[in-house]
Amino acid sequence: MRPISIPSVHTLIGFLAILIWSTLALLTTATASVPPFAANAIAFGVAALAGGIRLVVVPGTRAALDQPLSVWAVGIAGLFGFHALYFTALRMAPPAQAGLISNLWPLFLVIGLDCLERGRVRGGTVCGGLCAFAGVCLLAVSGRDVVGFTWHNLVGYTCALASALVWAWYSLATSRMRAVPSDAVTGFCFATAIFSAMAHAVAEPAVRIDDPAVLFALIGLGLGPVGLAFFLWDHALKAGNAYAIGFASFLTPVLSTSLLVILGVSESGWSLVSACVLIALGAAVARLNRAARPRR
Repeated sequence: MRPISIPSVHTLIGFLAILIWSTLALLTTATASVPPFAANAIAFGVAALAGGIRLVVVPGTRAALDQPLSVWAVGIAGLFGFHALYFTALRMAPPAQAGLISNLWPLFLVIGLDCLERGRVRGGTVCGGLCAFAGVCLLAVSGRDVVGFTWHNLVGYTCALASALVWAWYSLATSRMRAVPSDAVTGFCFATAIFSAMAHAVAEPAVRIDDPAVLFALIGLGLGPVGLAFFLWDHALKAGNAYAIGFASFLTPVLSTSLLVILGVSESGWSLVSACVLIALGAAVARLNRAARPRR
């Protein structure tokens, strides 16, 4: 038997990014009065500003922005493309089901990592991933009216699936671009803020933020789940165990729901415990399958 390995610091940084992402639902709830693209523009603007300060203060970091067009295309397509598709999905399909489909991205990520590593997908990865995803399903439908898949919502569901594929693709591409420093994410955040502002101007009504609490929540988004988390995610995928990070990503909705329960925003239920069990079981199945078959 292989000894139980302790995650490296780089992998733990990826877990920290997942933990920060668990605050997204709470902060998004606090900014519900702000149209999504407007909130996205402000939050990514804050993230770009914070990253820009680092580029100015820390010598040698500004060179991180000098990247080939292909790297910029991956970064912008990943950050802006995912959010644009996700927001569109939430508008055109029932949010519970759209969010459920979008949360397929960890499954696509670990399957993609299998393909890159071995040239094929292992059965244990698929079984473990589907088991973990079943836990996410419980959180998505528990206590809510389940709306069936109809042709009317087909565009929304398609956008949700596309958002999952985009984020999995972006994460896979990031894990392969180890020569690109994580400071380059600052440029991606700035470009995403610009494109989000343009989308807001075209598709959403003008908004004025008068409530300080909403403004602080937007700043919190930019400094946390829509800011620091992306930098940590980038570093972890390049230097840590991307496979372990991918399976840990299934915990994001569980942690998010748990935080809402702890703060009294949402009620606890059997689905939360069941989801934790299924996700842990899925990760264990995939891990045991991975350990049973040494690399060739």
